[in-house]
Amino acid sequence: MKWKLHSSDYDAVTSGVPQGSALGPQLFYMYIAPLAGLIKSFGVRYHQFVNDGQLFVAISNDNRDIQLATLEQCLLKVHEWLLHNGLFHDPDKSCAVQFVTGRWRGSEVDVTSISVSGVSIEPAASVKSLGITLDNRLSLDQHVTDVCKACYYHIRTLCHLRDSLPDDVAKIVVVSIITSRLDYCNSLFFGMSAKNFSKL
Repeated sequence: MKWKLHSSDYDAVTSGVPQGSALGPQLFYMYIAPLAGLIKSFGVRYHQFVNDGQLFVAISNDNRDIQLATLEQCLLKVHEWLLHNGLFHDPDKSCAVQFVTGRWRGSEVDVTSISVSGVSIEPAASVKSLGITLDNRLSLDQHVTDVCKACYYHIRTLCHLRDSLPDDVAKIVVVSIITSRLDYCNSLFFGMSAKNFSKL
């Protein structure tokens, strides 16, 4: 049997980068690099991880309206830049959270909503970023609850298979699936409550 070689038609990539390539994340980051300058021009701080980005502003009762207006204007310009460069920002996948810690607890600034790409987003009690659930008090209560829930789920699943697994294989499974979840970003646990440490 002879095989015929076939190739698909060529097409020019005018914007973005091809998905699934080994260099895709690096190329995408280079493609959207100009966004950094745009965001900085508004005095807004940001963190970018490939296609996941966070914008930060410090808000007090004195500068609330100015900072929120600056943030919304920045988000509008980011949205326009993305559209101009063949990308789309889905506001339904956006979220907002107001972090209040330490001596500022009890003196939260009233932020009812933020306009993201023309859609009004209400601040949430928590947000998930790179696998960590950050609540608005930075207590990590919700994150610890999520980790414990996931670990218990995997422990229960492992119980059904335990009799079929040799001890050394079971240990490898526990370390790779359960212990790795407990250890993930454990440097954030510094200063966490004793109650949360006990749960873990």
